[in-house]
Amino acid sequence: IGVYYIYTISGVENVSGVAAGTRAKIEKAFPNPFNPSTTIQFSVPRSGPVRVGIFDIHGRQVATLVNEAMNAGIYRVRWNGRDQGGADVASGVYFAQIQSLGGSDTGRLALVK
Repeated sequence: IGVYYIYTISGVENVSGVAAGTRAKIEKAFPNPFNPSTTIQFSVPRSGPVRVGIFDIHGRQVATLVNEAMNAGIYRVRWNGRDQGGADVASGVYFAQIQSLGGSDTGRLALVK
């Protein structure tokens, strides 16, 4: 017998008790590969504007997950495998990219249907 926690992230969630790194970073995505959704954890080293987007292998932007001013810290955001218009995207490799005053970073995601 065990204790299980189930929670859903809606919007951007701050991960408390974890110090931000010295540069912007996509920390991890879990699960990865994923279907139908994944949670992306990212680090914001300095307060200011932050943008987290999803791109396909051709470099086209598929979705914008975050586009707002944020304080320094570690955050999580959920991507539901849908594009900006709400349509399901195809199976394949995608990239989560963060851009902030602390630089930019990219992480690889795999959607398997």
